[in-house]
Amino acid sequence: DVCSSDLADIVSTTEMTVFAMLAGNFYVGSGTYFRTLALAFKIAKVPEMGFLAEIDFTVGKGNQQQVLTAGGFIGLDATGTISIGLSIDSPKPWKNPFGINGVEVLFPLGIEVGVHVSLTALTKFSFFGGMQIGGAHGKIAIGLDLTDFTKTAFKGEVGGLNM
Repeated sequence: DVCSSDLADIVSTTEMTVFAMLAGNFYVGSGTYFRTLALAFKIAKVPEMGFLAEIDFTVGKGNQQQVLTAGGFIGLDATGTISIGLSIDSPKPWKNPFGINGVEVLFPLGIEVGVHVSLTALTKFSFFGGMQIGGAHGKIAIGLDLTDFTKTAFKGEVGGLNM
């Protein structure tokens, strides 16, 4: 079955976001599948529209294989800000990534940037992710609104440190 999909229109009443979504497994080749393609319209104080996609792919060899889901979006809001986001997720940590022994990448990982079209300036930046090296592990999430620093958010977690 090369393409099994459902066409769905979903309305989320909490944020008033309307999706036109094509979901399923669309085989691309070499163990790679498109999972979701969607067009979204957000009806809010600052209206927004965007496009998002997810793709599954496999990295690693032999018993080190890991299936990852990469997601991305691009959006434009009524203020003229273009937002671009990328993320990678997996149900389990990626052990020894790229052959680096003793390291585990904890999921999800992601980055988002926003650029105001008329100002040609970066207006927002955020990233999140985690890593484990030996018994020590940590996660971090930072969100910066470069036009209003009172809207900046930071969250971090560290564990497994033996001192």
